[in-house]
Amino acid sequence: SIGWVFILAFFFLSRISCRFFLDKMVQEDIMSWIAQHVSYQVQWQTDVLLFIQSLRNDPLSVFFYFVSNIGQTSCYMAAVCVIFWCVNKRAGYFLGFSVVAAGLVNMGLKGAFQIPRPYGHAGLVPVEHPVSVLETGYSFPSGHSTGAGSFWLALYLAFRKRWIAVLSICMMLLIPLSRLYFAVHTPIDVTTGLVLGSLTALGVCALLCSSGKKGKYLPLVPLVVFAAAGFFAHHPYYWAGFGSLAGLTAGYYIETEAIRFEMTGKTSRIVFRLVIGFAGAALLGPLLEAVLPGTPVSAAFRSFCLGLWITAGAPALFSKFRI
Repeated sequence: SIGWVFILAFFFLSRISCRFFLDKMVQEDIMSWIAQHVSYQVQWQTDVLLFIQSLRNDPLSVFFYFVSNIGQTSCYMAAVCVIFWCVNKRAGYFLGFSVVAAGLVNMGLKGAFQIPRPYGHAGLVPVEHPVSVLETGYSFPSGHSTGAGSFWLALYLAFRKRWIAVLSICMMLLIPLSRLYFAVHTPIDVTTGLVLGSLTALGVCALLCSSGKKGKYLPLVPLVVFAAAGFFAHHPYYWAGFGSLAGLTAGYYIETEAIRFEMTGKTSRIVFRLVIGFAGAALLGPLLEAVLPGTPVSAAFRSFCLGLWITAGAPALFSKFRI
């Protein structure tokens, strides 16, 4: 039921084994072999991308550009804030933990395999008109697809509505397809990402649904696993993502044990919550960025503060002023 924890633990242990029991040349040979079998170098993947490339036109480019932007982590976290502050706290926790944890799994694997993007190779070209989509960083697995699997499956599991099921299925298909359309990922990239994101949502669901005194502390499990895995992750934003998870987790315990803010259905209060919550986040991020040095530790602390604001800081203000 917590499959993603076992996946990450397997990855973590395999990295330790490789580092301590295999010399550097053997490690590079293993990673190179894996890269050759999941990258654009696999002919059928290139053929699929070339076929999709042949179907490009301006209306499709604009449509998939819109779809791809919906799959940004910032959009998911904005939705998490709205749900957590105004709709359902438990669903907000579930969605927030799912998205952030899935991002950490994705960044850990990207840094491990370091597979380049497919465009620019084998006749694959990026879209530059009427929209431009040029991605940096590594290709495998797809971050957008991982996010789609985690957020949209978690959204359905949280509310169990038929229309949400239909919407979630559509987005879990369209977002990976948009990444293929722009030739920034291969079919294996998006499929792996979608599976990883879905497993993450199921794992977080299992953790948060656990009841009893022992189950109360299960949300700390991924924090420990990701902290340990971070020492073997080679991604520039991994610790910033970990900071977000730590902030959400700290806020989770503070809010559930001490704040316990309650929601109301009054429209005016909902509007005030959104204004205060998003204004606080918009001010906190740039302020911390201005006063802190540009180091990974500072990035992690900044993300921690933003996560803490979402789950404890803003709710504390809501409760104090009865918003």
